[in-house]
Amino acid sequence: MSYSLRANVGMTTASGTSVTPASLPAGWQVGDLLLGLTTTNAATGGPTPTDPAGWTRLIVPVNSPALMLYGRIAQAGDTAPTFTWNLGATAADIAAFSGTVYTDLSTIRDKYTDRATTSTTVIALNGGSLVPAVDNELVILAGRRRASISANTFGAAPAGFTKFTGPASANGQDVVWMYQLQTTATTIAATQAVTVGTAEASDNTQGFGVVLKQGTSGPPIGSRMLLGVGI
Repeated sequence: MSYSLRANVGMTTASGTSVTPASLPAGWQVGDLLLGLTTTNAATGGPTPTDPAGWTRLIVPVNSPALMLYGRIAQAGDTAPTFTWNLGATAADIAAFSGTVYTDLSTIRDKYTDRATTSTTVIALNGGSLVPAVDNELVILAGRRRASISANTFGAAPAGFTKFTGPASANGQDVVWMYQLQTTATTIAATQAVTVGTAEASDNTQGFGVVLKQGTSGPPIGSRMLLGVGI
């Protein structure tokens, strides 16, 4: 069973170093894959996030230290976490995907690449090609740009991708992320990008691309059966 997006919350922004989305995505269920994107508008080289309890880092940024992607398998009673950085104003969003049941996120990442650039008219995404290993994987692209101008507009997502609702342009940064639900493994070309409405004199745009595997720990939610023997 392939992934299916239930919903995302929409980007929440804060002028301080911590940000808490208003809730988890509408309709989330126990066993869903929760993805949390968080960013800071601090310059590259210094930002460091504090991991929310129970959430797993899914990327290891080198060129993109101002973005982080977390994952969690939804549990009963879960609430929206607080995402915290040591520097800058912050933003965060959470998306929920149904699909194969997971018990462990330690091996969910298939491929990963990040990118940093000084281009001022685009938000840079993945820095190299992404080649999914098998069918039915989930591809996430994300990027942010330091920006002094509020209320920038965002161009279309790269072909084959769908932007999560509610990209943000506030508190000194533009932030956007998107997904692709693959049924057949298809290479994602290098250096994808999203245009933004207003050029900036400053630099610092960062982005990443990550391919997430299907889980193998059990049957999909909704397909479990209780087997018994009649006497």
